[in-house]
Amino acid sequence: MAVREILTQEEVDALLDAYDNGEIEDRPSSAQQTFCTPFDFMSRKLIGGVQQTILEIIQDGFAKGTSGHLSGALHREITVVTTSSYSETVSSFLSHFKGPSCLGLLTAESAGGRMFLAMSPYLAYALIDLMLGGEGNIEDPEGREFSTLEVRLIHRLMTGITTELTKAWSQIAPMRFVFEKVETHAKKIAVADGQDQLYIINLRLAADTALSRDFCVALPIALIEPLKSRQVKSEIDPKSGEFAARLRGMLHGIPVELSVMLGEAQIPIRDILSLKPGDVIATDREANSHVSILVEGKPKMAGRAGISRGKRAIKITVG
Repeated sequence: MAVREILTQEEVDALLDAYDNGEIEDRPSSAQQTFCTPFDFMSRKLIGGVQQTILEIIQDGFAKGTSGHLSGALHREITVVTTSSYSETVSSFLSHFKGPSCLGLLTAESAGGRMFLAMSPYLAYALIDLMLGGEGNIEDPEGREFSTLEVRLIHRLMTGITTELTKAWSQIAPMRFVFEKVETHAKKIAVADGQDQLYIINLRLAADTALSRDFCVALPIALIEPLKSRQVKSEIDPKSGEFAARLRGMLHGIPVELSVMLGEAQIPIRDILSLKPGDVIATDREANSHVSILVEGKPKMAGRAGISRGKRAIKITVG
């Protein structure tokens, strides 16, 4: 029978867990074989089954919340979906950003470590163009420096995205993320330890203008640890009906943004700058026409504006 030289990931996790719990000692046995295969402990699987499921719920809620936020901010149909997740050291992560970049720096209450919200310069400039009424179609901006105004516009978008991350995470565990600033050069970012591990969530942003680009959120692994303790306390099989019922309960309690589009209008920036209290903006709809009811920024129903119990209300007419 051939001797297997490399442990499986499950065996490595079981061995490390047993060591952490004091079930095995670190003294070598006299009967221990002299041969061993080196193992990179930085590549250890960092999250398990239930923990991964909880993270997927957070990621899904974050993607949907960001879709709604950007759709409202850009007045476009924006879709954001999670594409992948993995772990990487801070130094390795920052090494990907050469020249002018678009890196948002985040902090979290009661949690240490550097956090990032990163997007390519191409995506950043495309979003800026959409904010200013363009179609998001730009030339390759490689090597181009961001202006002060462009940094401020991206700061506004990233602050809203950070708020959506707080909302998604808080459905599972109390957490408040705070957006600090936009850094356009990775070399200027100071890190306490470049070997600290990050949990990186890759997302794809797609707009109705055929724009499709990726961005990511990088969080310290220490932030994920509290979710592991939840797994230990619950001791619920992810495949069991009880676990599924709990997940449904979590989802039912997640707040969803419901908004009403009373009308739209397009006016030049010069007219916007001259607006003052008392001015009237004409929309594309008559006062008694149907209005669109949006769920997370997406049209789902239609209704009519009115009064109910002395308050302004919308009566749903088309589901």
